[in-house]
Amino acid sequence: MTKQLLDLAHRSSAPLYGQVASLMRTRIEHGEWAVGAQMPTVDDLAREYGVARITIRQALDDLAGQSLISRGRGRGTFVARSLADERWYRLPATWNDLLRTGEGLTRKLLDSESASGAGLIEPEDGLMAESYQRIRRVHSRDDVPYCLIDIYLASDIFEQAPQEFETHLILPMLAERFNEHLASASQSLVVASADMRAALHLDIPVGSAIARVRRVVLDHGGRVIHLAHISYPSRFVRLEMDLGINNKQEGGALNEHTK
Repeated sequence: MTKQLLDLAHRSSAPLYGQVASLMRTRIEHGEWAVGAQMPTVDDLAREYGVARITIRQALDDLAGQSLISRGRGRGTFVARSLADERWYRLPATWNDLLRTGEGLTRKLLDSESASGAGLIEPEDGLMAESYQRIRRVHSRDDVPYCLIDIYLASDIFEQAPQEFETHLILPMLAERFNEHLASASQSLVVASADMRAALHLDIPVGSAIARVRRVVLDHGGRVIHLAHISYPSRFVRLEMDLGINNKQEGGALNEHTK
């Protein structure tokens, strides 16, 4: 593992302690280190991962900050909680699914200001509005940062309910109040590394893996009225897709080749 970890460190932009913390977190997630179990000592972990003791301590600090472990002088380090019940974000596949994804989240407004769509709206997205309101928020679940979101809302729409758009879930508001204007919506996802801004607001190390979702909503004139850039810590994201195989015949019987 030592050589593999060192090779990984050279290829990755994430700090070494963050990579070690991620490996430890995976062992907790998979049950290798169960809740209540005592973890190996700092010296043992340093030998196992082939890194300095200070790197192990930094990795443990990271896990402690996530409330995954508890430590006490003279008593060792113990796994404090399971990851089995951690809530995943399932990328919605339909508009109706999307309208329900924000349920149970708390929202913190970071800033709201006028912005141009230049450099943001791609030609294939649609037509650019005259101006946008950029709304930046952090959404959390149970006091844990869940996503950092930059929303660009066409100014003529934002000005109809500015305070509500800044504090409420925007897509459900659009669906409720402006549904007749909505024509289409699309989204894409890429895996990226957290920059300093994302790391700060999501409480993760710089360079950590994140999922970035880009979402576009058009009106019937082909104008981009809503653009969102959303960053999720990778541990919260799960993709689930129906691959469309349906071998059931009438009456619920399976085709012969499936038996």
